[in-house]
Amino acid sequence: GGVVIVSDFRRGTAPQYGEDWKQLRKEIIKKYLGEKRRAGNSFFERGDDAFEDRITESPFGRYEVWNHDFTREWTLEEVVNFLYSTSFASKRLLGDRVNEFEQELKEKLLVLNSKGVFKEEVRLQALIGQKEL
Repeated sequence: GGVVIVSDFRRGTAPQYGEDWKQLRKEIIKKYLGEKRRAGNSFFERGDDAFEDRITESPFGRYEVWNHDFTREWTLEEVVNFLYSTSFASKRLLGDRVNEFEQELKEKLLVLNSKGVFKEEVRLQALIGQKEL
């Protein structure tokens, strides 16, 4: 048996050149939903352990890591629709302010890039675990 845990995240710890759109997006979300990051009906709490810790403690403790770095491009509509699909900026959380939120987000993002295309440097990572024999 085996298990695969796949995640993607921003590469590096400092914001990448040209990724100021992500900070702007975060600020607008905070304006509408508050300083504390939402997670559905609750708030986001970062766990103390990493996926590597969890897989090591599982029956699938033998694992390898696969990384793939790439540049992802988002259109303006993809940025908005992605946010609506999340637990931290869904339409349900925004309620009757959803149209106001979307209009402000789009207007301010277009100031940063009038073409409405936004890039981010991403690392796709897969932890591939196998049962120990």
